[in-house]
Amino acid sequence: MQSGANVALRECRHGRMMFYQTDQYIGRSLDLYREFSELEADLFAVLLKSGAVAIDVGANVGAHTLRMARAVGPEGLVHAFEPQRALYYMLCGNMALNECSQVHAHHAAVGSAPGEICVPILNYASGGNFGGVSLAYGPWKEGESIPVVTLDNLGLKRCDFIKIDVEGMEREVLAGAEELLAELRPVLYVENDRPEKSMTLIQWLLDHSYRLFWHLTPLFNPCNIAGNIENVFTNIISVNMLGIAAERCGDITGLPEITSPTDTWRL
Repeated sequence: MQSGANVALRECRHGRMMFYQTDQYIGRSLDLYREFSELEADLFAVLLKSGAVAIDVGANVGAHTLRMARAVGPEGLVHAFEPQRALYYMLCGNMALNECSQVHAHHAAVGSAPGEICVPILNYASGGNFGGVSLAYGPWKEGESIPVVTLDNLGLKRCDFIKIDVEGMEREVLAGAEELLAELRPVLYVENDRPEKSMTLIQWLLDHSYRLFWHLTPLFNPCNIAGNIENVFTNIISVNMLGIAAERCGDITGLPEITSPTDTWRL
């Protein structure tokens, strides 16, 4: 175990991870539990097989990217996108530490059309939810201009799985992947925790012939690898949708299906 003033290096569930100790959720979870949102990652391991091609949009420091890389193995491929430069550097470092040459990291945002976007430069020495920075409600007046790319422009011949966690820009990412989705029909895992954007996001996916299911997981895993029984995240859950192409979707038990854009995960 090594630590700096703000950066820590820990042996975690899926490998060695660098992270900001000042990060409110990902960093804190890796520090206390040696894993992050493992109940989400468990699903990735079921969906991804050796040799698969996956995309991680909004990779942060790579906690889920690393789990995907383990699942697809050295014969697979993971494209990981992170727009914040400091987090992108850590993403690359974490993949290097774990010898994940099957991961291609991109310092870019993903959207509906190629271009540029201003990404704020945060003070990572101070506490905050660094993964919670949203580019959807800008434009930001100060920051770094970075490229925006589309998933269609990757020119992939195979794509099995796409995880999208981009703080309100999920529909824009999907719109820039319309050709990919129509041709390759990958499984989707899409964050949907913003009520004001939920209806249009669900409708877009239903219109593109995806069946959708709520996947709600607590941030705290009582079976965490560190054996830490203290839940510092209380009742915080991750709100995501599992999307499966309708023509490929058999019966899925245990997950509530979304059949209307007005559906909500809240009881």
